[in-house]
Amino acid sequence: MVHRAEQDLLLIRLAADSGARRGELAGLRYPDLDGRVLHVDRAISGGVVTTPKSDRGWALTLGTHTVDLWHQLAQSWQRRWQDQQTSGANPGWGPWVFTADLAHQRRLGAEVLGHRFVRIRDEAGVPDATLHRFRHSVATTLVRDGRILDAQMRLGHADAATTLLEYSYALPGTDTHVADRIDFHLDQCRFADEA
Repeated sequence: MVHRAEQDLLLIRLAADSGARRGELAGLRYPDLDGRVLHVDRAISGGVVTTPKSDRGWALTLGTHTVDLWHQLAQSWQRRWQDQQTSGANPGWGPWVFTADLAHQRRLGAEVLGHRFVRIRDEAGVPDATLHRFRHSVATTLVRDGRILDAQMRLGHADAATTLLEYSYALPGTDTHVADRIDFHLDQCRFADEA
C-alpha cells in the first residue's frame, strides 16, 4: 500500500510539473530523467508502448522538488525491493517508474493511472479534477504569461500553432494598440463634427 501511495504522490507531482499526458506518464522509465531534464520519448496507448501523441519525443526541465521526490522515492523503492530479495532467481530491478510490482518490471497502463487519479480526487473531494487538467493548467499559466514557445516545448506540441489553437483563450488582452487606435479615430471624428 505504501508503494502505491508513493507512486500516486509522484504521479500527481509529475503531472502538475510537466504537463505530460497520462499515457506519457505511464511510459516513463528511470533513465528518462537526466539531472533535471525529463525526456518524454514514449507513451502507453491501448496497452502498447508507442510514441507520444506528437509522434516525436521531447525534453523539459522539471522543478527541483519534483526531481528530489523522484530520486527519493526511487531509492526507497529499490531499497525495499532489495530487502525483500532472497537467494535464487530474481528479475532484477526494472526500468518502469509506475508499476504494480516491487521490482518495477511491469509497467502500468495509462488507464490504471487514470483510475488511480479518480480514486485520489474522489477521496479529496475534488470531483472535477482530471490528470489532463494538470496539462491545461501548465499550458494556461505559460500562455497567460505570453510564453507561447515555452508552452509549446513543455507540452511537446510539434509547432506553436497547435498551442495557440488550443490555448489562445488564455492570452491576455494583447489588442491594446488596436483599442487605442480606434479610440483615437473616434476622438478625431468627434472633434471634426464639433468644428
